[in-house]
Amino acid sequence: MDELTTVQVYKNLHNGMWSVRILDSGPRLVVAHACGLVLSSVVFKVNENGRQRVLRECRKNVHAFAEGTLEQWCGDNYKERHLPKKIKHGIILPPMNNSFSVSYNPYKLPYFYRKDTLDEVKAAKIVYFANGTILANSQRT
Repeated sequence: MDELTTVQVYKNLHNGMWSVRILDSGPRLVVAHACGLVLSSVVFKVNENGRQRVLRECRKNVHAFAEGTLEQWCGDNYKERHLPKKIKHGIILPPMNNSFSVSYNPYKLPYFYRKDTLDEVKAAKIVYFANGTILANSQRT
């Protein structure tokens, strides 16, 4: 891939897909809804003010997401906005040796965490999103 595209990804609670926002230019608008995607150099972020609002109002809002380089995706562009054409449509799952499931629940913990140990996950080399699941590989510090 010639062109690197930095994106934010979060679970869309209305359609069950992953919403994708490009960070490289302009306002952070949703450009696609993906059924699956692969990111590299991922950082998991939680906006604590947004989380506190969820706890106060018992109503979810977009305040937590994964940020990284978009490697592959499949899904649909949103409202005539487009991801760069150099991105591959259709997922080729990278080798996921030593992988682990990642989750986020604002009512449970204030950060993204490993589902098996509840340890905080701040970043990962490769992350695969599909079927409502986040699978990370080679955790970074």
